[in-house]
Amino acid sequence: MPDIPRISFHQCPQMPRNHFAEKQLLYWHVHRTGTPHSEFRVDLRDGICPYCGKNLDVKERPIIFSGQMVHAILDEINPKTQTRRVIKPQLENALHWEGVVVQGKYGWRDDHGRDYTCPYGRVGDRLWVRETFRLSDSVDECGHSDFPCTCPPHGTVIYRATGDDYESKWKSPIHMPRWASRITLEITDVRVERVRDISLLDCLAEGIVLDDSVPNDGSQAAQIMQRLIAVDQYGNLWDSLNAKRGFPWVSNPWAWVIKFQRIDQ
Repeated sequence: MPDIPRISFHQCPQMPRNHFAEKQLLYWHVHRTGTPHSEFRVDLRDGICPYCGKNLDVKERPIIFSGQMVHAILDEINPKTQTRRVIKPQLENALHWEGVVVQGKYGWRDDHGRDYTCPYGRVGDRLWVRETFRLSDSVDECGHSDFPCTCPPHGTVIYRATGDDYESKWKSPIHMPRWASRITLEITDVRVERVRDISLLDCLAEGIVLDDSVPNDGSQAAQIMQRLIAVDQYGNLWDSLNAKRGFPWVSNPWAWVIKFQRIDQ
């Protein structure tokens, strides 16, 4: 993948004030030459903000995961390291893709000449996970008479995937703000393929777990059986998320294949 320079904008609360903008609380770092606001220009060596240390060449975007997939990402032994997302709009009779530079960004071109860029970013970019959550309410939820009680502090973020399941006041992942997210992922690879071309290793990287009843003696027959079972499980998972959206497993849609690794926030 070629290294494509990008114009980066960054609001840094640590940039010192100057006499041109005494009333401004946030300042724009402009990573380009010839900006008309020369008084706000900052020397961004290697894309690093000299005031807060943020890498401006790394973009962050939100991505939604179900509770089951959050569990898989947090698994310490065999964590989920891939996700497949439907390419929109879908292609018709496309046979192959080639890497191209699309409007200054690396992307793909199908055999009909249409260009696409992955909406989730490129290698090195980061994804912060949105999941079902709520904020604790010590007034309504705490019924303890003892002090101090074991309830979490008021306003604590509670995640449905790993928290209690008796509360009904859960908020949709789409409403999760960045500060409430507990999982950050770094993209390590992006490619395109039809969803039913998934391999056994990719199924496992998607969070599919094979139970002990599946043959695992290393023989070719066992490997074929493992792939059939893993692909069938992944197909069911795919349909549970995408069939109602018009992209069922049987239609074999094109998908973005995004590989990632979990990083410390």
